[in-house]
Amino acid sequence: MDLPASTYYYCSRTAEDRLTRRLDLQDRIETLAFHKAGYGYRRITAELRRQV
Repeated sequence: MDLPASTYYYCSRTAEDRLTRRLDLQDRIETLAFHKAGYGYRRITAELRRQV
């Protein structure tokens, strides 16, 4: 087959999947903001990147 690798490995995401991921991220952000009230958006972003 003459397909680009990006097409072969493409994984379609449904609207439900996107919504679930967004809500999960929002929940993680809110949890961090609650427990670490002194953190700004930059520190929260850094903490999220460390967790991944």
